[in-house]
Amino acid sequence: MLLTLIHLLSWGRRIAFLYIALVWIAFTSILLGESNGFTDPPVVLYGKVMNYDESYSIQLYEGELEIELVNQLDPTNKITLTTDLIESGSSGLFSYTLEIDQTYLPVSAILQDTLKVSSAETAYRFFSITVDGHVATLLDRDQSILKTTFDARMQEHRLDLEINSVLLDSDSDLMPDLWEERYGLNSHFAGDAVLDSDGDGWTNLEELQNGTDPNVDNRAPSLVTTSVTVPLNGDAGFYISVEDSNSTPANIQLTYTASITGLILWNEDTVIAVGDTFTYEDVLLGKLHSTNSSDFAGGSISFELEDEAANVSAVDLVVKVFSPATLGANAPLLWFDSSELTSVVSTHDGIEERVDEWLDLSGHGRDAYQPSGGSRPFWDPLLGTIRFRNANSEFLFLDDRSWIAEDFTLFASFTAGVFNDQLQTLFHGLSAEINLSHLNSGTLDGDMSNLYPGSIQVEETGRKIVGSFYETDGSRNLLMFSRDSSLSLLHDLKGHYAYSYDDVSVAPEASFTTLGARYPFGALAAQNAYSGILTELMIFEGVLEPMLQSELEDYKLSRWDNYRVWDLREETTPVTLTGNSTHANIFSGGWADDSFDGGSLDDIFRDGAGNDILKGNSGADVFQFFSYSGDNTIVDFLEADGDVIDLSPIYSRQTGIPDDYLRLSYVVSHESGQLPSVDTLIAMDFDGQWEESPDQTITLEGLTLTQEDLPWLVGEGYINLGGPVYDMAVLINPTDSELVEGKVSYEIEISRSGETSSEQTFYLGLSGSAIVDQDYTISGLTGSGSIRAFTFVRGQDSLNFELSTIQDTWDEDEYVTLKVYRSAAITDYSADEASMTIGDAPIISIKALVSEAQRLTPAVPGVIQLTRSGDTSEELTVDLFISGTAVNGRDYELISPSTTFAAGQSTLEIWIKPFTEASVDGRARVAQVSIVPDPENYALINPWTAAVVIVDTIENGLVDFNSWVAERFPTLDPDTTDWSSHDSDSDGADTEREYLFGMDTSETSSATEYQLTAFNNADGHLEIRFTTGADLVDASFDLLLSDDLFTWESGTSDFDASVRRLDDKKVERIYVSKLPSNVLGTTFRRIEATIIGTPYWEGDIASTLSQPDMDFLQSGNGVWKPSVESEGVIETLGIEAGEKTVITHFIEGPFTVGFDYQVTNATGDMIFDFSINGVSKLSSTSTANSWQSATPISEADSGIHKLEWSINAKDADDSISLKSISIVEIL
Repeated sequence: MLLTLIHLLSWGRRIAFLYIALVWIAFTSILLGESNGFTDPPVVLYGKVMNYDESYSIQLYEGELEIELVNQLDPTNKITLTTDLIESGSSGLFSYTLEIDQTYLPVSAILQDTLKVSSAETAYRFFSITVDGHVATLLDRDQSILKTTFDARMQEHRLDLEINSVLLDSDSDLMPDLWEERYGLNSHFAGDAVLDSDGDGWTNLEELQNGTDPNVDNRAPSLVTTSVTVPLNGDAGFYISVEDSNSTPANIQLTYTASITGLILWNEDTVIAVGDTFTYEDVLLGKLHSTNSSDFAGGSISFELEDEAANVSAVDLVVKVFSPATLGANAPLLWFDSSELTSVVSTHDGIEERVDEWLDLSGHGRDAYQPSGGSRPFWDPLLGTIRFRNANSEFLFLDDRSWIAEDFTLFASFTAGVFNDQLQTLFHGLSAEINLSHLNSGTLDGDMSNLYPGSIQVEETGRKIVGSFYETDGSRNLLMFSRDSSLSLLHDLKGHYAYSYDDVSVAPEASFTTLGARYPFGALAAQNAYSGILTELMIFEGVLEPMLQSELEDYKLSRWDNYRVWDLREETTPVTLTGNSTHANIFSGGWADDSFDGGSLDDIFRDGAGNDILKGNSGADVFQFFSYSGDNTIVDFLEADGDVIDLSPIYSRQTGIPDDYLRLSYVVSHESGQLPSVDTLIAMDFDGQWEESPDQTITLEGLTLTQEDLPWLVGEGYINLGGPVYDMAVLINPTDSELVEGKVSYEIEISRSGETSSEQTFYLGLSGSAIVDQDYTISGLTGSGSIRAFTFVRGQDSLNFELSTIQDTWDEDEYVTLKVYRSAAITDYSADEASMTIGDAPIISIKALVSEAQRLTPAVPGVIQLTRSGDTSEELTVDLFISGTAVNGRDYELISPSTTFAAGQSTLEIWIKPFTEASVDGRARVAQVSIVPDPENYALINPWTAAVVIVDTIENGLVDFNSWVAERFPTLDPDTTDWSSHDSDSDGADTEREYLFGMDTSETSSATEYQLTAFNNADGHLEIRFTTGADLVDASFDLLLSDDLFTWESGTSDFDASVRRLDDKKVERIYVSKLPSNVLGTTFRRIEATIIGTPYWEGDIASTLSQPDMDFLQSGNGVWKPSVESEGVIETLGIEAGEKTVITHFIEGPFTVGFDYQVTNATGDMIFDFSINGVSKLSSTSTANSWQSATPISEADSGIHKLEWSINAKDADDSISLKSISIVEIL
């Protein structure tokens, strides 16, 4: 035992508790092991008892309260408790206090008087509750179970009760006897109802209805409210109830006379200082509110009330603070607050601080820690938060040694960071794992990055939840998740819910308890690293009671999302209040009939116990109702605003369909002298039995809805019940599961069954080895990229879209999978996925096997070969286009304009047989055969044209440089003439260049005749083309590749080369990359020409047109060209004044970039600039013609960054050279 404890408490700061722990365990073991009937501290029950009448509600302080509890595991174990109602608590706030004894393994003789307590949990159900024999009900019906354990000793439970009995009224004056007797009135004299006992202008009956003392003169203003509750670190609306029988709210003035440290009062945007005044009308208009500091602990403040008659009252008001630390027995199991990290000494990593330990504020010592320095998250002092970076897998272990919560409720405040296609684990616990997924990167699918909302995915044993509701735009998210054996619930505190389904078989991998990643047992590293900020995280044991859950949501929304909380739960008199439009409001009603008027933002109304009138005004408002709510009215419920009626606190544990619990009908009202009006009545039965009148009603003014509207109201989220849902299945029905490349389109149907009356948008994921927009396209759905959206309008049960395959030249097995992403509206996922194969179409190419045909006797034929790859199983006819200077059937034997591959045949030949008598002038002619495109039947791969030259002898087709210049310049000495500078036609192209590129030496030629063209072909491959002279025996052309503009290597192995004859003087040389251009690893490409082994010429840089994160791109009206003399440097040559040229490169960070540069600028007015993301990092106007090395520049942030090298020229002498560009990723 000693060794185990030392191991478990090995952290140094915990060893101090070791001795105490051992002594306590030993002492407890002796007592519990040797004695039965050991008495533990009692459980305390307390609360209000309210009686409701149509015209008033009163709190009871007289009568006998009887509570009967039944042990759920042992129904024979019943406990009956009685107590008299009596004023208790501060200022008579509560109606009763009751202590219940607890005993460890009690003997049978005392079982009826004491709660059984042991190491295991014991659950008692409230079997009956009465007040003077009248049935009383729990205000919060989810408190119907009382649990006891060792860990729950000394708990206090607030149980507010309500009765709806008709109190004895002996004289029928509408004032119950007990109230009259309490205040000294005559319960047998009806006439005292209209008397004004205290002379303040209110009759005794009005005093009852106003909740005031009929013996106290109310003409002087008095404070009815005894306390207000504010959320810690939040913004609280400040409502106080003032009674004055003869003054209007505008004539009642309040002076702030005593403040308390840590609390600031505001009148709209103005701080209220001690001595400042405001009116009671300001209070009712929602102008007063408060803020408080993180160390605010509550206390008392004071006011002076004065009316127009100079009646003055000095009053005190208790300000209570709500935070997780004030919950007593309901306090969290663990609580992490990033604002508390300011007091933690973190490890330093360069200029940043890393967090090695995050202290648990719950008091249980379940701290989060990270012993490995490289895996520690970062502390952001500017935001006051803890930051996790996905790339480096930062995370924290949770100390779960005393973890007891298999069922729990979790609250998290976080800001999501970088998105990718992998799950990101926010929290991994013993029974559930909470992950974030964006499901597309935003880099490759930029225009789709916000189409599919951020998805929170929870995996539990046997269950899974997928909700689509976290913000992906950098704003803070507020998440709540609760689980127990029957149901799990996930929502974002603003009305978006998702529920687990038991039919999903999921078993989370056994892992350590962690924040920011998943770390499976035995793994070498953490997985699914989270990227973003974690501001606060709390975990509570079990599923919370709805009232406590709503209070915690108020705390988090106020603290982290700028909501203003109006906590009126303690108010026993009617409240009429207008919210403010500068903040979103949360109204929590009290015991009486309240009236709330919201602002213009997205307000939340949490209904109280009375019959309330709620008006949301504009904004997407949430109206939340509880089992203890009265019969309420929503004045302006609007579907168009996105309003929601939230009934989940009542029905989240129910099953079945909504029709079992709700009934909608419209009611026509006729008021004298007014036009008739129509309202909708929502009647609710809590258990779906409908044995008596409805348990609760909601009236929607001005709407005409019936039971037929309930499915779309629930389906579209305007009414949220929680558990009960309508069944809906979404099915994918492809017309064909075996697709072929190049077909125009295939129709695919998506249908839904079950509930079809609601409008629903779903998201379709596209995956598989086939790539969308490269191997196939989608039409008829919204968006682009790997996720598409589709919408069923109301009443629609099917829709169609088209998938069109794209021909390519790859021999591959492809498939595409379509899957509907999960949605809270879908209950059946049995047919939400479909896969289809995409078979290769036949691929045809052509080339000349023998490119010279001779007019000899007998003739020597040229041979052209057609090749078929891909599908060769069937007979295939290919149409041909025959052209060239040679005429088919005149200069060579007639060939057919089509040819046919037999089934299984992959090659066939076409012979070009010259007629020996066809020509007498000895000139060469070209026979060219091209494949006619037929995308319905085959794909083409370059080359799709081949040519044969028909000559008298083979020698006629060959050319060498010496013979070529001798023929054109017979008077020049070939040994002394400098052909590299000789330009006979003064067109700027020297004689050697004219030879290489088949140019006419007697006519002016264009520079375009020797420039390169580079583009992506239809198959997505890089294609480079240029024209040269034909049949040059002593010239060669080579494609060179470089990563840094300094070292160049041959690209022969990376490109397929071919030659297409244009005529008897020129050919086109074609280089096609073997890999698609978006995966090529080399950046720069150029052509080098040689004559008799001597490098002569290098072509322009060939930039690809593929994904921007792979290549350097050129723009501007200047041209970057290579230079042999400068060792393969890219530079600008001959740019003119006013021209600009730019090299752009996109790279994912973090990275370091370096390069060498040389600026030639005679006048010093040219600007060379290097920038990252538009921010200049290096700028030069140097006139020195010398190489300089840029100091390496680092970029620490992740994401895609834009690099630009630019020159703004002022005259033709300006130039810039670059080389040795080095970009290194920082790991």
